Amino acid sequence: KSAKLIDLLDSGQVDAVILSESLNAPSIKVCHVFDEDFLLAASTNSLLGHESKPIELSDLSTQKVLLLEDGHCMRRSMLDVCQKVGAKQSEFRATSLETLRYMVIGSKDVTLLPRLATVPPIVQPIGLTLREFKNPKPYRSLYLNWRAASPVDKIMEELCKIISSACSDLHKK
Repeated sequence: KSAKLIDLLDSGQVDAVILSESLNAPSIKVCHVFDEDFLLAASTNSLLGHESKPIELSDLSTQKVLLLEDGHCMRRSMLDVCQKVGAKQSEFRATSLETLRYMVIGSKDVTLLPRLATVPPIVQPIGLTLREFKNPKPYRSLYLNWRAASPVDKIMEELCKIISSACSDLHKK
């Protein structure tokens, strides 16, 4: 969870963390590394799970969306998408993306999965349909956060460039 990662960073137990939020503190340096599309995940038995063609973001407005539990930085990004189109939140919460997948399969609710959680070697379970959104696609931004006083400051700046270059195709505008 995000709070634990931030504590580890603050205490010096880790050199950097990648979060879908930019930490706003004078002791932290931040670099935007990439944007990543969300895909719709639906049960193959649900209305939106019968097809594979791209859907409109507004199609979420009639759906209940399963979200991660409080404390996950990705939850905020998911909530932003839901609020934009008026989608309702499911009353249930998941502790992980893997749990979300199986909760979707066992219900009529849908969820949003980040592109990196949908590409090989990650295998989607039987009964789950993934659908792209039409443009403009919903996405999240990810940031590399590290201590400003870190002795590996220059390395973190280079790492940011490398990650950004490697992940440039995760958000297709």
